[in-house]
Amino acid sequence: QSLAPVRDGEMARSTVQLSCRGPFKGLHAFLHAVERGPVVSRIESLHMQSETPGTCAVEITCVVYGR
Repeated sequence: QSLAPVRDGEMARSTVQLSCRGPFKGLHAFLHAVERGPVVSRIESLHMQSETPGTCAVEITCVVYGR
């Protein structure tokens, strides 16, 4: 889910909320890709819980900046 962008000076700021389920390794790789991606982003909150052995559920709220 993406909320409406907000202008912050010269930059537009969008809040994105996502929920994911899967193996911990896959979720870790996803977070690493977000960190190294071409877009400036900041994770505001991250809630992770174990479901079954090796599987996690994650709820993430992050802010993405662009022009």
